[in-house]
Amino acid sequence: MKIEVLQLNYEIGNFEANFLLILDAYSSAIKKGADIVVCSELSLSGYPPRDLLLRDDFFSQQEEVIKKLCSAVGEIGLIVGVALRDLGKIYNSAILIHKHTYSVVSKKTLLPNYDVFEERRFFTPNEDTPIIFLYGKKELRFCVLICEDIWPISYIKNQNHQGYDNTKDPVEKIIGKVDCLVVLNASPFEIGKQEVRFNIVTEVAKRIRAGVVYVNQIGGNDELIFDGTSIFVNQHGNIVRVLKSFCEDCQTIDLTEENNPITPSINAIGSVYEALVLGIRDYISKTRGPKSVLIGLSGGIDSAVVAALATAALGKQFVEAIFLPSEFSSIDSANDAKEVARLLQIKYSETSIENIFSSFASTLESKIGWKTPGENKSDVTEENIQARIRGAILMAIANRNQLIVLNTSNKSEIAVGYGTLYGDMIGGLAVIADIYKWQVYDLARYINSIEQVIPNSVISKQPSAELYPGQKDSDSLLPYDTLDKIIQLYVEGNAGIEEISQNIKLPKEIINVTIKKINASEFKRRQFPIALRVSNKAFGIGRHFPIAARISI
Repeated sequence: MKIEVLQLNYEIGNFEANFLLILDAYSSAIKKGADIVVCSELSLSGYPPRDLLLRDDFFSQQEEVIKKLCSAVGEIGLIVGVALRDLGKIYNSAILIHKHTYSVVSKKTLLPNYDVFEERRFFTPNEDTPIIFLYGKKELRFCVLICEDIWPISYIKNQNHQGYDNTKDPVEKIIGKVDCLVVLNASPFEIGKQEVRFNIVTEVAKRIRAGVVYVNQIGGNDELIFDGTSIFVNQHGNIVRVLKSFCEDCQTIDLTEENNPITPSINAIGSVYEALVLGIRDYISKTRGPKSVLIGLSGGIDSAVVAALATAALGKQFVEAIFLPSEFSSIDSANDAKEVARLLQIKYSETSIENIFSSFASTLESKIGWKTPGENKSDVTEENIQARIRGAILMAIANRNQLIVLNTSNKSEIAVGYGTLYGDMIGGLAVIADIYKWQVYDLARYINSIEQVIPNSVISKQPSAELYPGQKDSDSLLPYDTLDKIIQLYVEGNAGIEEISQNIKLPKEIINVTIKKINASEFKRRQFPIALRVSNKAFGIGRHFPIAARISI
């Protein structure tokens, strides 16, 4: 039995494009001798469709595409993921199209409703026993499950997950009853997630004593990035096939072959790099807007890394950079910004903001008075004005030349509010907003391992916003290695002050200052651009934190 796995990049809501993509891959699979072809979760609509599921025309368009697929699919079956509406209820489903008709072969039982997932908002959980069907000349026993349906065993091992019910474990109900389990997925990337999937699928194969074909989609859909990395695990629990990560890949798996076990190796920072490149590329292409991007190069590491990622994603001809110095910008920063642009071979220009800043000083002197930036560390008005001047210039150039501004703020800065609304927090897409400062350095070194495009002087210099003479980030923030540990424990680990203090051996008073900054900055993050997600808890749709609240942690 040869199973063709279609690891494809779908576009949300674009039924016609997804239909053509699937049909083309299906036709190629037939030529390769496939007996059955499988796609990923909600492949016809793309994942996640979110509130499109509330529209009648969503289902009417999908039905037309299903009819077209039925006309095209004959003896070689095709399994696709669809959203089915029945008596007012919607099910996350899989259908088998075979001999010009289709049948429902799966409805998702376990609906994730945590972090970025909100499936219970739209879907009704399946209450029936998983469907086992016979397929092929040898009438092998197949079962199709959808994504979360194979995860209960991880809930047993991780008591932080709530709501585990062994009686609703679909895997438990098919043990010893199938020859092959096909799992349709739309599992987004996050650091370490690929290894977690390997372990889960391996354990499932051992439990059911049958091969498991795990097919995942790839592509960037808004803030979510799907890495693919589809796998086949044989009945002994050995991984014998891994499809490519972060790109489309269609491969044939022969269930009857004697396969040699492999041990997949994942480079964590390399995966982050590939994820962000894919996220940028797909956001630009799928939004159907401007094809080129604009970056404010500061001479610092954050903007240099974003420029390198954008160039890798889009090509040098679609990336522009501008250096906007003030009287406080150093010669080193000017040289570094120019050198980054030269190494990347991207369009580059410089425009001083000194005259505009002076005009603000003249205008505001009679209104609010005027202070030398940095004179009063508790009043950042003059510093913010510089950031807002730069933001206005970037947006003006972007508007005129039809560009998308890429935001260059990192997760450490965003967490504690070390950024200016309508200034350095502007943009159409935040590229490294889910990357801590220490990860930015790792990313820079990884990029240079591919090609030396970020000068060593950028990597080695002390971080500074250069908004007043001699400014360093450490004037306002804890050292990044300490700050990042606090943020990670508080935001991603939901740890309290006591636990954080014990973990990193710091006084509670110091930790409390940082936590207060994180909580107080929520209003800024609500106005921040969409941010590419690579961690298990990014700022954005997966973290719902109140703004108007009095919080005692």
